Amino acid sequence: MTRSPVSGPVLALAVFGMVCSVSLAVFGQAKQKIDYETFCKLPDVQSRRSAFVAATPEEKAELMRTRVERWREANKARLNPKQVELLDDMRSFATPANYATGAGADDARVKFGALEARLVGLFTVADIQELQFGGPCLPKGK
Repeated sequence: MTRSPVSGPVLALAVFGMVCSVSLAVFGQAKQKIDYETFCKLPDVQSRRSAFVAATPEEKAELMRTRVERWREANKARLNPKQVELLDDMRSFATPANYATGAGADDARVKFGALEARLVGLFTVADIQELQFGGPCLPKGK
């Protein structure tokens, strides 16, 4: 009978190492902090949606604030005062508490619905699409 070059405790240690590596890869992704620059490097809209859903309330708020700020900066020359006011309100809405689940989530949805209604009344469909995370990423300072 020929023994495998890797057996007994060595084999058990190798298997344990592979399980730990896979676990770290799977669980590490969920815990990896995502900022706007990292978010923008994701390959497609579906990846961005998945990352946003998996993000913490703090990360979601920061992603949204950054998106709104950069979009406002990129388009400031053509925005009217009501549009600027709404973008400021959207930025103010983007707090971790408004992206948390549990108590207050229903209130946050109502507030967000009111912002969406204003958005539809003040911006074009193209503008709204750009503001969403499916739109092109906006570089810093442009």
